[in-house]
Amino acid sequence: MFTNSSIANAQQTDTSLRSAVIVIDNGGFPGNAAEEKKFRELIGNARVVMLGEISHGEGNVFRIKADLVKYLHERMGFNVLAFESGLIDVAMANEAIKEGEDVNEAMSNSLFNVWTGSEDFRGVLRYVHQNKNTLQIAGFDHQITGTYAIRFWEDDLPALLRQHNKDTAGIGFDMLGEVSDFFGERFSWPRHVDFKQYRQMLTKLLSALENINDNNETTRRRKNLYAQFIRSTLSLATDYFYHNPTGKNINTFKASDSNARDAQMANNLLFLLKYFKDQKIICWGASLHFANRTDVFNDSELNDYKPMGQLVKNSMGDTAVINVAVTGSYGTYATWSGIPKELPRTIATSVESVLMGQGYNTCLVDLKKNSVNTASFTSYAFDHLPLQGPWEKAFDALLYTREITPSRPRQEDVIDTAFGKNDPGNQISVDTAAASLLKIKVVDGKSGIPVPFATIRVTRTGEANFTSETGLAACRFACDPKDTIIISSIGYNTFKTTVEKLSIVHTVSLMPGYYNLGEVVVSQRKINAEKVLKAAVKAMSGNFIQDDMMMDVYVHMLASLNDSVVSDQEYIADMMAKNGYSSKSRYKSTVRKANIIQADRSGGKYFVPFQGTSIWSNMLDAVKSCPVLNAHKINRLRVSLDSIIYTDSSRIIVVGITAKRANAALVGIHYVSDFYGTIYIQESDMAILKTDMTWNRDTGRLNQLSEEFSARGRNVPIGNTILHDEAIRTVNIYQRKEDGRYSLHYGHMYWNYKGFNLKLQRDIRLNAHMLLFVNSVQTTDVKSTGLPARMENLYRAAADKDFWYHYNRPLIR
Repeated sequence: MFTNSSIANAQQTDTSLRSAVIVIDNGGFPGNAAEEKKFRELIGNARVVMLGEISHGEGNVFRIKADLVKYLHERMGFNVLAFESGLIDVAMANEAIKEGEDVNEAMSNSLFNVWTGSEDFRGVLRYVHQNKNTLQIAGFDHQITGTYAIRFWEDDLPALLRQHNKDTAGIGFDMLGEVSDFFGERFSWPRHVDFKQYRQMLTKLLSALENINDNNETTRRRKNLYAQFIRSTLSLATDYFYHNPTGKNINTFKASDSNARDAQMANNLLFLLKYFKDQKIICWGASLHFANRTDVFNDSELNDYKPMGQLVKNSMGDTAVINVAVTGSYGTYATWSGIPKELPRTIATSVESVLMGQGYNTCLVDLKKNSVNTASFTSYAFDHLPLQGPWEKAFDALLYTREITPSRPRQEDVIDTAFGKNDPGNQISVDTAAASLLKIKVVDGKSGIPVPFATIRVTRTGEANFTSETGLAACRFACDPKDTIIISSIGYNTFKTTVEKLSIVHTVSLMPGYYNLGEVVVSQRKINAEKVLKAAVKAMSGNFIQDDMMMDVYVHMLASLNDSVVSDQEYIADMMAKNGYSSKSRYKSTVRKANIIQADRSGGKYFVPFQGTSIWSNMLDAVKSCPVLNAHKINRLRVSLDSIIYTDSSRIIVVGITAKRANAALVGIHYVSDFYGTIYIQESDMAILKTDMTWNRDTGRLNQLSEEFSARGRNVPIGNTILHDEAIRTVNIYQRKEDGRYSLHYGHMYWNYKGFNLKLQRDIRLNAHMLLFVNSVQTTDVKSTGLPARMENLYRAAADKDFWYHYNRPLIR
């Protein structure tokens, strides 16, 4: 027997454990044929294998579980990997992968970030990518965990109902989408929405779906999936409305508060078993949810808890579901964004101490073996707390690893030629002895106000630069005194001069070429701003590059606290976009050189945007990344006609936009109180030439999150400041290429906030900006750089002072 008394008997314990242990050491599984046989006996004819984890913060466990997934898929025919993540989010991600979407993007936009943001989960992403033709992904949670759910309510569900002529009168799809987005952002019920009306809408939609009579297999499967998601969402909404489980803190939340969620997760998994007919499923999630009985332990809180594992086993039969918990002897644990905590010291009679004493590093303990399934023992497999009881009534096996290590933040693939080891290539970098240095100030010819973002271009060489926000630019061009220089800006007449003249007269006045609508009658034909915007969005597929493209970019990131510089960094990179602007997926990038002028000086006491990594550059292309520029979302905006700009060949219609309700699905950023902007559209081809957008943050909600972080003992820099106000602004300029198609030419992002910092105990004002300038765009022989750049570490870059001394930066520093 495996009792506490028998543990004290070393010989008996050694015998009983060794007969139940399945060794998976040396980084692979199984260790040999004998271990493989024992593992296959453990799994048996099960249709579901549940691979748990203690707290989502055991990074090395992710890697061990990835090995088990590989074996189960390749050797035992498990072809579905189901995550503790949103049912519809992961289902739509699975379909997107089939249609060619990048696996990393699809999974990052559907799974909980506690996994996709972790370096230790990278092997899972890579394995799904390598086996995307034979391994499908799914989700069984009723929570909203990604960005696909909003598309379901606004696009996919209405399209299916229209296709079958179903009555949707009185259904507010926009409202349903906004509520779904609220669920995903705040994990609670939106109090401004009438719950009874919401429930009636979902009930009507369920009836409409169930009345679709179509023998087409694809339609039938889609109808069933949509109906299950609506039932799942109704369960979620009911739980949020009546119980608000996420409103409780660590002291008031009880295990039974998760009963409604576990019941629906079990229901969703049982649905998936029908949806993936005759397929075997691997489940990935928390051990506590996968447990069978928890009322057998010496913990009264667990007596009333009904985990999904118990419900699924009761429905399918005990041997049809194999559930595996995780434990370890020592180490630290934390989610990739959390602060590592030490594992508690295990008592001498615990299974963890015994396994460590017997010399095991990584193994499985088959709890169904006769030698260990007849008595109780102590383990730390639930929340790293010691629980005594008959563990075989809760789990079929324990996955043991001697040392637990925390989940690490996602890093970039290591590329040997990165960070200055390779040829910098086609850089705008010239010998200073052969270059002309031009210092220029560009102002408005009427008001004298500086003109920001004006383009300064040498016609013969094509070299270009921009003015800064103050209208200034320092340009080092390889040019002759007689070369023509063109200075232009949207809304102004073009100015032509020569290098020789410009070196004498440094200030250039541009005359305005636009008229406010109040100043002039534009034409007898009234312009409908909303129709213009819709036409421009529709024309994006023809105007913007749709092929694979590679941009050679320069990026500068600067931040100051109370007017003192706290971070100053720049880098050059290749940014690759698969299928160009036809996809909203992130750019892939490789940083070639980086220059850390001033490393982050915050010490973790306050949040500093735009520093240390290349992740931020993905936010600097509104046409590609901002959800607002979508034909299905324009009706969620207030659209107005701001002004008309007249140019030599066309006129530019300036459209103002304001979000009716600024949720993340519409504006692309969470916790926003209001959103507005202007879009410059060239009438001749309906091309978007410029965007200027502003997000004002919801400081009330952000401060509430800070309080929650503090209550949980999490020291997060962004949560150390009680915010008074916070705003983000981006300016993008797009340029037409030689082949007639457009792409990003320039981007500038500002992130400013004010508040009282709890660490510094004083008011702070932080101003940060990031500039991205595109040197060149390539659309032929474009090679992928692997997984999308997310957090490429700039501090790894080798110093190259000579390169940066000669480099021609787009803006005066």
